[in-house]
Amino acid sequence: MDKPHKLEKIKKNLKTTGDSVQAIGWITIAGNIGLYIWSILDENMSQLGLPVSDLTGTLLIVVAMIVFIVLGKRISKGIDRNIKLYLQVLIGLSLVLLVWVFYSGGRVGILFFLVILYLISSLISINKAMKMEEFTSTLTSPSYKLTKDGWKTFAGIVTLLLFMTFYIDVNKPGISNAELLDQTIRDTKAEITLPIEVDEVTIWTDIQAEENALHYYYCKVPHF
Repeated sequence: MDKPHKLEKIKKNLKTTGDSVQAIGWITIAGNIGLYIWSILDENMSQLGLPVSDLTGTLLIVVAMIVFIVLGKRISKGIDRNIKLYLQVLIGLSLVLLVWVFYSGGRVGILFFLVILYLISSLISINKAMKMEEFTSTLTSPSYKLTKDGWKTFAGIVTLLLFMTFYIDVNKPGISNAELLDQTIRDTKAEITLPIEVDEVTIWTDIQAEENALHYYYCKVPHF
């Protein structure tokens, strides 16, 4: 393949990578905000096996994906001499998110690992491209609306929001022990019709909440 065609292919691959990174960002933001709103409207959402995040966790994901969108847009242009750095930042950010999700007890789908592998593959490709003078000679240092000062302001706002969301999550009213006991009793009686024979000599007659504890009532089967 001659050099002009190689250069064209590199530019095309960069546009594809940048567009894909932006799409990942937008889809992840929409999905996480949607799940968070759903968890507020439906308290039984966790019983469906869907991931439920608190406000702080949702904000962290949204912030990370905003970075994906911004850097993805810069990568797709194919002219920024910091493209390699942007990919390294995205990979590092993805790994940090991976560790955070595991640490917080969340679950990670196979798609997340595929995204990381895709970014690593793109970084390997750009490393090879950086050895071509025909490619590096086309790279510039474009000026963006989001400058270094802009990133600092963004980081400051995010830090403030994280403190606020953490405070909200910590002080969010949870279910009381009495409510938990009542819910357990309702769920149990919905699944089991009492009284029920436990064994040949014992019948489980009732379950009640007394003094912040569950009490099970049994009686013996009379034998004549």
